Order: sequence, then C-alpha cells, then structure tokens
Amino acid sequence: MFIIPEKRGDELMNIGKRFYCSRCLHEISDECVCEKCSYDPSSEADPNAIEEGTTLYNHRFQIGAVRRKLKAGYVYGAYDFLRHRPVYIFEYFPELSLEHDKFSDSVLCVNHEHEAEFTEGKSKLLKRLRGRYEFFCENNTVYVFR
Repeated sequence: MFIIPEKRGDELMNIGKRFYCSRCLHEISDECVCEKCSYDPSSEADPNAIEEGTTLYNHRFQIGAVRRKLKAGYVYGAYDFLRHRPVYIFEYFPELSLEHDKFSDSVLCVNHEHEAEFTEGKSKLLKRLRGRYEFFCENNTVYVFR
C-alpha cells in the first residue's frame, strides 16, 4: 500500500515525516532551500517539464524537480513508494518541439513533421533498455529508473 502525499506545486518532497530535496534527493530537516544543491522550491519551473508532485506508474513514483535537462530528455528526482526510497527517473523528451499536455501529462508532438522521428527514437531507446534497465511506457513516452 502506497501513502501518496497531496500534490502541491512549490514544495520539497515531504514523504511521511521526512523531507527530501526534490532535485538532488538529499534528506533535509525542513522545507527550505537545499543546502547541498541550492535548489529553491519557489524558483521558476521548466515549462516543458512534468509538474512536481505528479505521480507515475500507477502512483509508484512521485516526480520531483528537474535534476538535469539533456538533449534526449529530463532527469527528475523522484520518490519510489514501492521501494521506499528516493530515485532518479529519466523521461524521454528529445528536443523535437514537444510539450506535455497540461491535462494528462502526455507528451505531444507540436510539430507533426517530428512525429516519425520521435516514434523511431522511442523504439531505439526501448531496444537498448531491454534487459539492462527498468523502464515503463506512459504518457506517450518512456521513463527509465534504477
């Protein structure tokens, strides 16, 4: 059974009675600017990233802040409610004029000329991941975790 905290936009991860920086996953004493990575939960979020507090994979993961933006996607801090620990999750979100649908978090191709490239990239990624990494497909994209 998972205990899912309420989704609130501008906070650090509050899991049970413990606080984690939602970007670097460092355990902290209270909701504040992280002393390890200087993440400020009141700072402007990347408009193309998943909103902090969103849950994925049947509520197994609670997404935190963007840890890093790569050419192929985003790396988020997250909390794994199944394993009861912080983790990092990669979201396949290449620089192909994509955006998240504001209502469903599905990844959408804004420019239809890139749909085939996006689909082919997902297929190639899935072939490389099989047997080597844990992953799931949701929101029209691929998420990878360890």
